[in-house]
Amino acid sequence: MIHKPREAKPAAHALLPRVTRRAPTVTIVAVLLAQCAASPPATSRQTPKDAPTSAACKEGTGSGPTEVVRALYREYPFESPKSPEREPLEVLLKYFDDKLAALFVQDTECTQKTGDLCKLTSTVIYGAQDADIKDLRVCEPPPKSDWVEAHFLNFGKPQVVFFQVKKTSRRWRVADVRYDDDPDGIVKMLSEP
Repeated sequence: MIHKPREAKPAAHALLPRVTRRAPTVTIVAVLLAQCAASPPATSRQTPKDAPTSAACKEGTGSGPTEVVRALYREYPFESPKSPEREPLEVLLKYFDDKLAALFVQDTECTQKTGDLCKLTSTVIYGAQDADIKDLRVCEPPPKSDWVEAHFLNFGKPQVVFFQVKKTSRRWRVADVRYDDDPDGIVKMLSEP
């Protein structure tokens, strides 16, 4: 019997792809990128163009512009299966001005007609489909401002929802809703074709 000489096996690390050998560097870069994405930017948060940002939230009490916003959060807690934007017109008019209430009705009719969500894909007062709200505070607006801020944690992440309020014959009503990441607001979005 003739034996062929055995070929030497390459070292285990030589079999690994080159990228794998750089894994510590790739891992460090990935971790740094993840940390940057998770942390807020160094600049102040983006707010609606004309909405003032309060340095400290002085919780609103009593009647006035904060009352309509507090009533929305009281009547539609995040655990509730109801959302204010899907209510009938007569209920919407308790909280929203005529224009925004009509836009909500149009979107609800579209959803019923198509069997799918139309323009609104989240609960307006939370700016999210899913919510786990903690530490809700409705802030008193600064003097001469028509913006009421709602501050809360959603799944542990700080969030601010901006409510533009105006005085109508039916008292204070919400005229628009905006978010940190969408300074244009609900009225503009619902008004677009």
